[in-house]
Amino acid sequence: MNDIIFNRGRGGLGRALSGKDHVSGIVLESVVANIPAALTGAGNYQVIYSVQDAQDLGIQYDASSANLEIDNLRYTIDRIFDANEKAEVHLLVANTTNSETAVAGLITLQNKAQGEIRQAVVLKPATDFDASELAPLQASCDTLEAQHKPLSVLYACNFMGVSSAAITDLRALDSKNISVVFGMDGNGIGSTLAIAYTKSFTCAGTVLGVLSGSKVSENIGWVGAFNVNKNDINEYDVIKLADGRLFDTIAISEKDALSVKGYIFLLKHIGLAGSYFNDSYTCISASDDFAFIENNRTIDKAVRNTRTFLLPKLNSPLFVNSNGTLTEDTIASFKNDAERSLEELQRNGELSAFSVTIDPDQDVLSTSKVSITIKVVPVGVARNIVVNIGLAVRVSN
Repeated sequence: MNDIIFNRGRGGLGRALSGKDHVSGIVLESVVANIPAALTGAGNYQVIYSVQDAQDLGIQYDASSANLEIDNLRYTIDRIFDANEKAEVHLLVANTTNSETAVAGLITLQNKAQGEIRQAVVLKPATDFDASELAPLQASCDTLEAQHKPLSVLYACNFMGVSSAAITDLRALDSKNISVVFGMDGNGIGSTLAIAYTKSFTCAGTVLGVLSGSKVSENIGWVGAFNVNKNDINEYDVIKLADGRLFDTIAISEKDALSVKGYIFLLKHIGLAGSYFNDSYTCISASDDFAFIENNRTIDKAVRNTRTFLLPKLNSPLFVNSNGTLTEDTIASFKNDAERSLEELQRNGELSAFSVTIDPDQDVLSTSKVSITIKVVPVGVARNIVVNIGLAVRVSN
């Protein structure tokens, strides 16, 4: 029947998300000739709240396929806002013409954002993958963590021509805050751009968007929550690895090997439409406490919250009993503030449980230091579900 059809748009009111978990960042390495004037005139730094903001800054696709860095940046921004239309993206372009690097740029970006960035992607579209570049980025993360500005970092570069058989085992590294994205679109804009440039256009923007819109405890590979092949876009209907090979043409053993080595990519699940991430690996041993992005995001949020609640107590008086032990009131005051900082995470389903203990016998008069022990029980992830099933002649209730 003929009718008048209304398509109800979303996002026009621009309501911000609560908290700061959605605040994200991008560091792009680019030669100065490729940087839009609107960026160079602002110290190569801008805050982007929508794809239109990027467009207004001159971050747009080059029809001549002659600007790899900006095309990759625009593609990444598009994918971020596809995954989370309420994202807040702080952008810094490291001008390689002036010997600027993403390593230093990561610190500059977080400082310009007043330490509010929770996750960022480092884009080096013209750089072939080299695992030795991850340690310096981790050093930048360590510096920021010491300054109370922790964040998780996604690394996206060029994998064309890289042999997956000889690729570095990321689980043998010591970079807990770094994750390497090795997935790519196979039949949409990303694939078209990758073919035009013969360079990888990874799904790092989608990873960042999913992270920015999820709870810190949630795994990006959660099948029931994070299908990245949305009905209204063609991206990821077909998927590739970032080396340009169609995912369906790759042996299962090779896919398993890449996963064991800690690379993040897209996959399909038999019997279910859509495309999903394999997991949320970081570049550190699989047995480490921080082997997955959600582990890092959870502890980072717990640390940030606890510091916020305890900071007013810095240089406050410490009352002791006649024997030099901390008074019950003093212990209760510190313990209460620490517990309040974590109760919010537990209410939001971002922690399973926690405990706060303070030793009353510590010598605070000599040291002027109060030691507080906090143990956090994270939310688990169902990485494997084992079902025992078989035929039977009867069943009992």
